[in-house]
Amino acid sequence: MRQLQLVSVGERLGLIYWEDGGKEPGVYARSLDASGKIETSIRRLSSPRRADHHPSLAATSNGEFWAAWEEEFENNSTDVVVRRLGPDLEPKGRAVRVTALRPPTGPARQPRTVSITVDQNELKLAFAKDLGAQRLQVMLQAIPLDAKELAEGLPEQTALPKNAKAPAEDRFVGTVKALSTPTGRNAFPKIACADEGCYVAWDDEKSGAVTAFVDRSRGVLWHRQFATRGAGPQLARDERGVVVAWYEGARLKLAPLTRDGVNTATASVISRVSGLQPTPDVVRGAKNGEWYVAFRDYESAHLEAFAVRAECP
Repeated sequence: MRQLQLVSVGERLGLIYWEDGGKEPGVYARSLDASGKIETSIRRLSSPRRADHHPSLAATSNGEFWAAWEEEFENNSTDVVVRRLGPDLEPKGRAVRVTALRPPTGPARQPRTVSITVDQNELKLAFAKDLGAQRLQVMLQAIPLDAKELAEGLPEQTALPKNAKAPAEDRFVGTVKALSTPTGRNAFPKIACADEGCYVAWDDEKSGAVTAFVDRSRGVLWHRQFATRGAGPQLARDERGVVVAWYEGARLKLAPLTRDGVNTATASVISRVSGLQPTPDVVRGAKNGEWYVAFRDYESAHLEAFAVRAECP
């Protein structure tokens, strides 16, 4: 079981993850109550393929969900797919392909690590586009929920003959814009939207932890580094706004994220963390300003999972 994500909806939790071992690999989801008790049977969302799926889950205002992950298609390409889910995480339609990206040249490709949210009447997806030569560029994709293409998805193309040239252009459902320069490495973008607009956070081998702000009418207003040695930034939101959690200097930190950026001087240190660890997960608590942060660390020479309840004034 890999890359678990919890999404809080009222007094319930949606859980998504992927399996890369055993006889039934793929993306799965299930619903939990507020105490963590299983409420529904397990739901398989993806094809039964062993791959790096990197799934993400988002709730809608009507109690439904959308899931996104990566699937393999023709010519050994990997692209983003989405699927609409009901209140109990039961599939409401088939998984549809929303990107068809040209395979880059060079060595093995890195995962695109998609992150999804529902913002007003659109799906917003952040992912890292592989440009080849170990270069990644963070992209933001917007898809209207009533778009005809969202119901149909992009058609699968015929596999290319050996030594044939790849398609000249990328194809997308909706619109796509770049958030970072085309020279980044190690990008694992996360997205969250608030009343004022949308935020995307990622880390970069050269720049540390980075955030970007996207105004709904004016587009990308800025992207900037907020922690030189920061890694694994994760976003979450409640009615008051957005918070970011990240690793820096063997510490797990938490701070508000606003249109002006991250004020690291007022960040709270919520735990000590050693070694290189996966991105933490953050979910809102029972009241505004309360957060649950889950992360992995070493304890007595073993990898252990931890959870912290924190308040961000």
